[in-house]
Amino acid sequence: KEEEVEKEEKIKEEEEMEEEEEEEEEEEGKEEEEEEKKERGKERRMDERNFVQYLS
Repeated sequence: KEEEVEKEEKIKEEEEMEEEEEEEEEEEGKEEEEEEKKERGKERRMDERNFVQYLS
């Protein structure tokens, strides 16, 4: 019986570890998306400035 309990505890620990890793990966993905949005925003503003300068 003790062995079965130990096996169950190990399985639970492994599942918790996997869940934590997945959550960390999701957070990293969100951070990357934010950075990409900022970069696109910068590029768009630069394009607008260049266009205005081109017209003037």
